[in-house]
Amino acid sequence: MSRPKKKAPAPAPARLEEVPLDVINEPDLPMRMQIDQEGIEQLAASIRKIGLVQPIKLRPAGNRYEIIAGHRRYLASRRLGLPTIQAIIETQTDEVALLARAAENLDRQDTSPFEQAEYLKACKLAMKITNRQLAGRLGKSEAWVSQRLAILEYPQPLQDALKNGKISFSVARQLARIPQPELLAMYTRQACDNGVTPRVAEQWASDCIAMTQRNYSPDPVSEDPVTFSEPEIRDVRCYVCERPTPLRKAKNLWWCNDCLKAAISLLLEQTEH
Repeated sequence: MSRPKKKAPAPAPARLEEVPLDVINEPDLPMRMQIDQEGIEQLAASIRKIGLVQPIKLRPAGNRYEIIAGHRRYLASRRLGLPTIQAIIETQTDEVALLARAAENLDRQDTSPFEQAEYLKACKLAMKITNRQLAGRLGKSEAWVSQRLAILEYPQPLQDALKNGKISFSVARQLARIPQPELLAMYTRQACDNGVTPRVAEQWASDCIAMTQRNYSPDPVSEDPVTFSEPEIRDVRCYVCERPTPLRKAKNLWWCNDCLKAAISLLLEQTEH
């Protein structure tokens, strides 16, 4: 008669403790790729004034502890020179700890899409799972995960513009569709220098794709390799006078529809007189 298998011991229940800061390790894969030092200063001032509102979360790591959630609170407390910090200690696997950090940080307003992409990549590599599996564990759509991971494949000028906050993620996604590297670099500079809406960036990308298709003209008889002729940069139309204007000299302004119509109407009246 076979003996019944022993059940694995249940993990120790979570407990709340005051933990010395000098026995706490920062995460192996910190979500905050670029720590906002000004934000840490503001958080430290808040902790100094009203105390720590929410405990950080730790897991045992030998005779020390590793941060699961609350990295910024830990940094702010350390900046204040505090000896201890209130923490919830809970035993967690590497995978659960990674997902917990993601849940805390992926939706933060000050987490950039580039930081999200870097962390999603780290999660994928650590867990050896697909985009769909990762999306399911994070409660995100597969498209949300795939769109952010695609950032890491963007050409460097586009990555830099997004990383430095010069353009929005919505604009970057549209510019990434431009197949010609030279045009992509030019339109990225234009977007950084003058600003652009996602709708305009989408039109730029569609125009570039259309130009590529128009210039794709292989000779069915020739054995020469297929080549693409370089598309010309066309002018844009001025909203007021409707004259063509070189793209590099055109400027983007942010208007609501009502103000734009009123401004154009006023300018047209002035030009008529």
